[in-house]
Amino acid sequence: MASAAASFWPPVAASYDPSPVLRSYRPTSLRLSPPTQIRASPRPRRPSILDKRKVTINIGGRRYITRRGYLDKYPQTLLGSSEREFFWDTDAQEYTFELADPDTFRYILNFYRTDVLHFPKAACWTTYNEEMEYFGIIPELYMGDCCYEDYRHCSMRHNEEDFVRRKILDRVGDNPHLSVRQRMWDVLQNRKGSTLGPVVNYVTGYFIAVSVISNIVETVKCGPPDGPTCGERYSWAFRCLDTVCVALFTIEFFARFFSAPDRVKFLKSFMTIIDILAILPFYLGFFIKQDKIKRAFMTLRVCRSFRILRFSAASPGLRCLLYTLKKCIGEMLFLLLAVFMVALIFATLLYTTEKQSETASTFSSVPEAFWFVIVTMTTLGYGDMVPRTNMGKLVAAACSVCGVILMTIPVTIIVTSFSRVYKKSQKAKKHGRQYDGKDNDDDDDDDDEGIG
Repeated sequence: MASAAASFWPPVAASYDPSPVLRSYRPTSLRLSPPTQIRASPRPRRPSILDKRKVTINIGGRRYITRRGYLDKYPQTLLGSSEREFFWDTDAQEYTFELADPDTFRYILNFYRTDVLHFPKAACWTTYNEEMEYFGIIPELYMGDCCYEDYRHCSMRHNEEDFVRRKILDRVGDNPHLSVRQRMWDVLQNRKGSTLGPVVNYVTGYFIAVSVISNIVETVKCGPPDGPTCGERYSWAFRCLDTVCVALFTIEFFARFFSAPDRVKFLKSFMTIIDILAILPFYLGFFIKQDKIKRAFMTLRVCRSFRILRFSAASPGLRCLLYTLKKCIGEMLFLLLAVFMVALIFATLLYTTEKQSETASTFSSVPEAFWFVIVTMTTLGYGDMVPRTNMGKLVAAACSVCGVILMTIPVTIIVTSFSRVYKKSQKAKKHGRQYDGKDNDDDDDDDDEGIG
């Protein structure tokens, strides 16, 4: 009788009447209650005289001994109600639960004794909640303040992992109900989530590399230094290669535009603008007959080199670097403003001191002095113009020192931001998804703990 009852708990006793909160509890779709609701948890029933009779509970072969009065304080739970009688073993004179976890039960027994539930950090969240559900205990109502944040964090992480699993199951290969546009977008955008995705990724990357390399090779001299370039000598071959690459890029662009969920947002993205500028001059060459206008538009072909940024989709390190620069845009703008202000001050001082000298000054205006200050602050030093007076050299030395100090300020900010982005990227990779550069509170908490 005890072995059969331990496999399943049928709540059929007439005296068992769980609270409305317990009847509405669904651990598979757990929603955490705010701290204000935790204070309103049902109070345990405290009898005037505690029943001190000892009770033996066998949990998976491990025996626990406690007093019956501790269990009777919570009649809405399994051990506190008459339902426990289904698990009574008359031969051993004990309550037997063969399928329960003995490691988790010690926290349950401690809850009956102290009226406070604790959560072990090393425990599996799913196993812990299944045990609590089995014994009719709601963790959100009785969790202690010392363990509530850890339990909440594990709960949110569990819900996030469930969402990722459902998202993976909804992909092209597993969901036959997707439309043609959704399937096409999944292949072109989520290239690691489908069978054709990696093929499209490698083919597109190959032609991007061919286009960039051909753009470089056609500028190289073929033969003597004063001879024609390779692009001029083999113009027909480069023209055919350019036609094939542009045709493939055009097909990919219209396929992405057709399958994009939000086409307006797609057209406003940075990579879409680069794609348009890379393929547009090729088609304008067929309609524009004036050489000057045609040459002006053909200069936009340099945007083909920017298509190499597409490799960031396959390179986690490059993607982290781009997200880092995006997150540090405010600090970079502050740095540019600070450099501009300091450079303007030193340029004015340098122009004034050099203008008062008897010899001819190389700084004929403040903008020319501004160029010298920028080159000096960045520690580049072309040497095309130098101060001639002692006072001007002193100003140039102070400008160089200030430049070194200003340039070292954003290094710490960028390194810290890159570390945070890299950790979030690794966490997303561990969960089977791709980091999109967005933040959430849980990730920020984890990164602060890791960095601090």
